[in-house]
Amino acid sequence: MNKFLVLIIGVLLIACAEQPTAKIAIIPEPVKMEVGSGSYTINSSTKVAFTDAAMEGAAQTIAELLGEKLGTELEIASKGDVTINKWNDAPKGESYKLSITKSGITIDAADYAGAIYAMQTLLQLMPAEVYSPKINYNYVCYPDSVAFLAEAAPEVAKILGGRRPLKLSTTPKQNAIVLSQYWDKKVDSTFIFYTHKYKEIGIAAKDKNMVIQAAKTLKELYERIEKEGANIAFVQTFGEPDFEKITIPCLTIEDYPRFGWRGMHLDCSRHFFTINEVRKYVDYLAMHKLNRFHWHLVDDQGWRMESKRYPLLTEKAAWRVDRSGVDWDNRQPIDRAKGEQPTYGGFYTQQQIKDLVAYAAKLGVAVIPEIEIPGHTSEVFAAYPALSCLGTEQEVTPGGYYPADMATCFCAGNEDVFAFIEGILDEVIELFPDAPYIHIGGDEVDKRFWRSCPKCKARMQKEKLANVDELQSYFIHRVEKYVNEKGKPIIGWDEILEGGLAPNATVMSWRGIGGGIAAARAGHDVVMTPNSHLYFDYYQNTPEVEPKAIGGFVPLKRVYGFEPIPEGLSEEEGKHILGAQANLWVEFIPTFAQVEYMVLPRMSALAEVTWSPKEKRDWADFTRRVEQQQVRYEAMGANAHKGADYIDFSTSFDADNKLFLVEMTGEIYGSDIFYTTDGSQPTLNSTKYEKPVEVTQTSTIRAIVAKGGKQISKMASERTIGMHKGVGKKITYNHKASEAYPGSGETTLIDGLTSSDRQDDPRMQGFNSKDFDVVIDLGTVEKLSSVVGSFFQSVGSWIYLPQEMVVSVSDDGERWSEVGRVGHDYDPFKTQSIRHQFEVKGDFSGRFVKIVGVNPPTVKGLPGAGTVNWIFADEIFVN
Repeated sequence: MNKFLVLIIGVLLIACAEQPTAKIAIIPEPVKMEVGSGSYTINSSTKVAFTDAAMEGAAQTIAELLGEKLGTELEIASKGDVTINKWNDAPKGESYKLSITKSGITIDAADYAGAIYAMQTLLQLMPAEVYSPKINYNYVCYPDSVAFLAEAAPEVAKILGGRRPLKLSTTPKQNAIVLSQYWDKKVDSTFIFYTHKYKEIGIAAKDKNMVIQAAKTLKELYERIEKEGANIAFVQTFGEPDFEKITIPCLTIEDYPRFGWRGMHLDCSRHFFTINEVRKYVDYLAMHKLNRFHWHLVDDQGWRMESKRYPLLTEKAAWRVDRSGVDWDNRQPIDRAKGEQPTYGGFYTQQQIKDLVAYAAKLGVAVIPEIEIPGHTSEVFAAYPALSCLGTEQEVTPGGYYPADMATCFCAGNEDVFAFIEGILDEVIELFPDAPYIHIGGDEVDKRFWRSCPKCKARMQKEKLANVDELQSYFIHRVEKYVNEKGKPIIGWDEILEGGLAPNATVMSWRGIGGGIAAARAGHDVVMTPNSHLYFDYYQNTPEVEPKAIGGFVPLKRVYGFEPIPEGLSEEEGKHILGAQANLWVEFIPTFAQVEYMVLPRMSALAEVTWSPKEKRDWADFTRRVEQQQVRYEAMGANAHKGADYIDFSTSFDADNKLFLVEMTGEIYGSDIFYTTDGSQPTLNSTKYEKPVEVTQTSTIRAIVAKGGKQISKMASERTIGMHKGVGKKITYNHKASEAYPGSGETTLIDGLTSSDRQDDPRMQGFNSKDFDVVIDLGTVEKLSSVVGSFFQSVGSWIYLPQEMVVSVSDDGERWSEVGRVGHDYDPFKTQSIRHQFEVKGDFSGRFVKIVGVNPPTVKGLPGAGTVNWIFADEIFVN
């Protein structure tokens, strides 16, 4: 029987070059930067000083974190090599100045956060290895006087070294695996692990076989602990002998954020992540100077916060039947009759939450807890069923399948509900004392049970509420009043606008930018988080080559192009835009490795959008800096996305020469594009893209991305360019496209480009809750033979083909003649997803062509039944 004790303490030591990197690559881009000549070196003797008591905490944190990078403890002294001053006339909070000269480093900071951000910038001036969380073991040390240890040492070096075996030494070395003989004669076969002077791991064993078994066990242990989220890691490749200094370039930086809210969200309900994984997520925020961590702690699929007052929440509401491997939307409820038990889930203890909040604050990150009300609360009723309108106990749903009789929102007429919410909020406010807001959700409230609930109807009558939207507003107002009395403001999703916004509430605009615009014009503060640009659970590359995601399409370039202050707001109204935040919902993201894959490097784009001046944004330079950021991610051990290999096609029409100019762009820095125009498969021998391609007739372009002489595209990107009379003409939208699915703007339907057969294709335009209705002005009266409308259906996403397409023509744009209408024979119960081209043929003429796609309410039994849902289109061909 093998018995072993493990106590492992890691110290981070960095190998770095003597000279700083030639190209500086800071993300987010600083406001001002001047690069000097020469460099400065920090080492284990570097001292940190502060000149103002307000900077003492920052000095301690910086000394601690820089010391970790050097594998030592840096001293705080009255006079230092790194000096931290208070910047009293800083332009705004979180500002800093960083000056690196040949004689030292000076940080001037407006506040604690500013000093910490200066340190984050300083780290980006160092070799990427400083981001490594791993223990850098380089040696296997053993006494050559013990024969079996000398025999075992080379094999141990091979087992623990992976691709690069460890070096052997018979003399003591730092950062080593130390082998020794186990002397207890009473035990036949034993090995133990122990810490050796805090920087080495010792293996003590009785014979060669036990030494080798210990090495294998150690490797398995590290791999298992790393997978399960403990704050420890195992390295299979090892660096060169340690350097004791880090050289950084001389420069001066003056920097401050454009927005005060720079946020990232993480859903820990639909899938549960360990506290160490959440802590690592906070590290990523801090690295990018993002200062708001929106922690989504509760939802239908599980309650994740320990409550002392309501213990059944973690006994029952935190657990569900494990349906891992089953499609999210088809996960059936638990079957107790078959003996199934709720085994998937977990929660964070109150101590873990307090520790995480303190850790985040140390890095300049404020944690915003979200406790959903009044909807997305079905998990609560597994523990306290009396709080729903139905009053019946129900199980925690394991996925996106909701039985018709499942209650998902609190009963708005039940006083016990408000007592429960107030009790929970008391605990939340205690656990998050410095949270600038309490997030109360407020989104996607299923109000159908409110309409028939006697208690809810009585509440509406008593409070003189006209409808259930006003009942929701009453609910939010009442909770807001309680939170305000506790000294906290609330923030909620844009549905809290329904029925009238609570007086002091801040809105998080996720359904496009419309909710944010409305709230800002009404004088309310807003955080922009539109799903069109900032939902990081959406695909970031061609879906066929990506892990399954919830849908959508938000590549890196789209994130980088987002502007938080919408057009049309006055300067005063624009001041209500606090900033922006990206959200990560995790229905299709079951592991933390997948979390990393979805947020990195898109988090870098968000950082630059929210921190850097708008006029300094430069996509080409950003892609260069992202390449270096990828090296840092790799050093951190992060499973970052390596870059989208899709190609974006855009067209412009040269009316004089009657031809298209097709532009192709990729996302990967330093890459090339090779293409064909006859629909054939491109290779590295195909035409290299150098300038926009001229197309004079309908053609199919296929293209691939390559870098360093190697193809990196997993599949060719493809677009068909169609020449027709509507190309380049004026189009009027009688019903505008949704902000969430704008396609490529107002030329989408007449740019000659069709999309792929996916609703997440960025060329698709989506029209919600209305008919499709556009008019194309051909400029002169033209003889026409057909009008073709290209539409798409995806029943599961509530996207339906028009019932029929109606075409009318006019010579003056006022008097119209219908020339034809055409329907389709597809049964949405049988045909879930399809592209269909409606064609109206004839012999007609006109200057103006009007195309209407009739969009009736969806029939019973289909997703979105009873409401007018989505129409998606990508091109109108006028022939």
